Amino acid sequence: PCCQQDSVCSGPLGLDYRGCARTTLLGTTCQRWDEHTPHPHTDFPSEHPNGYLVSNYCRNPTGERRGPWCYTSHWQQRWGYCGV
Repeated sequence: PCCQQDSVCSGPLGLDYRGCARTTLLGTTCQRWDEHTPHPHTDFPSEHPNGYLVSNYCRNPTGERRGPWCYTSHWQQRWGYCGV
């Protein structure tokens, strides 16, 4: 359930980004939105029903100015921007 062409999958600030990117700018794999490990958080799909927080895809449910981001799967890096 992700858009295959990143260039046409996003609106302003990436709020509507539905692409398949799942790594940060540093190349770290994103953590699944529905998991607490390794980083506990409150940005669950149920808290952002219009945020399309699916799998471990980069999204911007909080309206970050730099665009889509994710929590990471690396215990030393809580989150990172995705560069999409």
